[in-house]
Amino acid sequence: MTHTDSHSARAQGLRQEFVSVALVFTVALWSCGGDGGDELTKAAASLGLADAPPLPAEVIDLGCDVSLETPCTTTTIATTLEKVLPYAAVRPNSTLRLWRIGRDVSDITIVAEQVVPDLKAKSKKAMKRDRLAWIEAARRSFMTAAEPMLSQRRVTRSPLLEAVSKIALTEVPGISQRVTILITDGLEYSSFADFECTDLAPNALAAKLHRERVLVPGTLKDTRVFLTFTDVTHISRNRCRSSIARLTSITESWRQVLREAGASDVSFSTGVAPLGDR
Repeated sequence: MTHTDSHSARAQGLRQEFVSVALVFTVALWSCGGDGGDELTKAAASLGLADAPPLPAEVIDLGCDVSLETPCTTTTIATTLEKVLPYAAVRPNSTLRLWRIGRDVSDITIVAEQVVPDLKAKSKKAMKRDRLAWIEAARRSFMTAAEPMLSQRRVTRSPLLEAVSKIALTEVPGISQRVTILITDGLEYSSFADFECTDLAPNALAAKLHRERVLVPGTLKDTRVFLTFTDVTHISRNRCRSSIARLTSITESWRQVLREAGASDVSFSTGVAPLGDR
């Protein structure tokens, strides 16, 4: 045996001894009801002695802006679900909801809802199979529910800020982590603001919202907000001229009111939400 072979054999032996000791220590603590069960589970998983613990449940809300010429379509919903459903599937007991964002608060409603099952398959292969089956069933359910919403006549108002607030206030007991995804052009058009045409003043907008108890501080605690497929330079029916100054003012207004409401993250993208990308 060469010196290198001897060194490799000793290293392998030490690793096996370490794993054995770790296994005995873990089992002993579990059997004695020792503290630190979560940390032990993580340690055992890192050594390949146990499956990794499930990720915490989240409430994931997908809002479809059905106003004129917005990007919420069958295609963008399907593309979003391709990202959202696998993300949710590994977070048992998470709740996913599809919302219609219509002309006013009464027209901001849930059109479909799914809860991620806590799967208990006997093998990793069976677990993967069951997750894929759930993803496909959930996808069909959401797409079927979206059809009548998207086939109706588009509305001429966009109460997006009230929509974010109403979604946040519709809580799921026992789950604190939230993700809100809007498929929208980001152009608020309501009694609070006209992002398409009027001059914007973020401080004045926030004060106006707070007077009406919309997006008050704390509303979006532990919530990440994603505005997706968003192009704020596109003005419906060419009502007003777009400019870099207006683009900057719109994004600043969104960021300020959402941050003041407690959002942990605010993201704009021209495509799907970057869930799990950071």
